[in-house]
Amino acid sequence: MRNREYVMLVLATDYTSFALTYGCQNIDNDRRRVRSWKFSRYNTLTTNAINEIDKVIEDIEVLHQPYYYKVERTPAACFYFPEPNPSSNVIFRGQCEQQKIAVVEHFKIEEYMDMWYDIQSYPSAFQDGTCPNARYTLTGNTVSVHNTHVVDQTLVTIDGVATPASIDGSGKLKVTFNVQNTEVTTDYWVLATNYKSYALVYSCTNINEDYMSVSSWKLSREKFLRPEDEIAINDVMNEIKVLDQKYFVNRYQIPEACFYFP
Repeated sequence: MRNREYVMLVLATDYTSFALTYGCQNIDNDRRRVRSWKFSRYNTLTTNAINEIDKVIEDIEVLHQPYYYKVERTPAACFYFPEPNPSSNVIFRGQCEQQKIAVVEHFKIEEYMDMWYDIQSYPSAFQDGTCPNARYTLTGNTVSVHNTHVVDQTLVTIDGVATPASIDGSGKLKVTFNVQNTEVTTDYWVLATNYKSYALVYSCTNINEDYMSVSSWKLSREKFLRPEDEIAINDVMNEIKVLDQKYFVNRYQIPEACFYFP
């Protein structure tokens, strides 16, 4: 496909919400190719923007409303899978609240406590080591969180607290860590668990009006996932668009990766 060059003219704009642009290219002595775009700073045009654009179109012979087609800008139409990058958070187009995520109902928080090994998880800026583990301890309605991982044969720890995110008894929690003297609170949703051998956890944070950062962890009570537990986890993942195996990173729960100097 050869490149097509033309001059693009801005016919109308208020800079903050809309713009109408125009481009024209001569094909031969008798024909020309006209292009035009209605742009918005948002996913829709305001009524005022539409009125201003329509006024300009009415005065230009080659701009005709029936030639414009509507671009679908719904969350489903704009969604795409980013390229996997094991060193960077997984960022999707969309908003967290738009995702239809089912969590564990009648969550038994007491049975969920104690040690969980991170077998595979989405990349995270807070987790750049190997052999990551999490120990949960319940005190009243608050869960103490003690996370560890190994970086260059050094044990790195971070402590936080988790509390139920709602009163409906579901597996929705909020976890807070102190990161560089700043309190950071994120979702911690348990999507699946049998309490005794596996758990699938999900977290999502809106970055701005268009993008969200998604995290997920496949946890085990042992340093590996049993085949039947992998099947149970995959069954849940198959129902959630933003959970895809290609983004999970192996966390190497092996002696070499877990070794550190005390």
